[in-house]
Amino acid sequence: MGYVSDTSYAVSGLIALATDEEIRLADLEQQLKIAVSQAEALYNKFYNDDLSDFTTDSMVQRSYRMAMEAQFRKQEIEKTVKELRESVRSKEDSIRSLCQAILQIARQGISTVYGGIDKCPPGRLVHGIPLKTVIWEARNQSIHCEEGEFKKSVQDCFDKLEASLGDGLPFRRYPMSTPD
Repeated sequence: MGYVSDTSYAVSGLIALATDEEIRLADLEQQLKIAVSQAEALYNKFYNDDLSDFTTDSMVQRSYRMAMEAQFRKQEIEKTVKELRESVRSKEDSIRSLCQAILQIARQGISTVYGGIDKCPPGRLVHGIPLKTVIWEARNQSIHCEEGEFKKSVQDCFDKLEASLGDGLPFRRYPMSTPD
């Protein structure tokens, strides 16, 4: 068996642990957008029904009830989103450690299979940088983030990613100084 198949079970589990709440949060945030739109639409319907001369009292009451139910659903989703965001924030260190483990396994694969980064094929490009370099330098950044100063190769890799992605950077760069 190869390195990838030998480690795939562990990596799959680590990825699931690291991303589960983020995926749930993204799904809930999408549900929240829909609930907000529905609540607004139903409130507008109630408002228009209430002002209309062509609706009966029972129609206005029904519109009101539907608007209030939608508002309640929206509030429940907002509460769940808030709780999940807090949970993700409270687990950031654990999630960071899981991601670090994934990067370590990938980096170890480069060393085990190819004998190091120099003998490893580049892999696909990630915003203009070979995948092997992103893996190698991301692992180095994650392992050495608390030391304060990164090697030039780590800085160069993330400077290139940041330049390529601009404000759309999907990750946080660790501060270059040691946290207090």
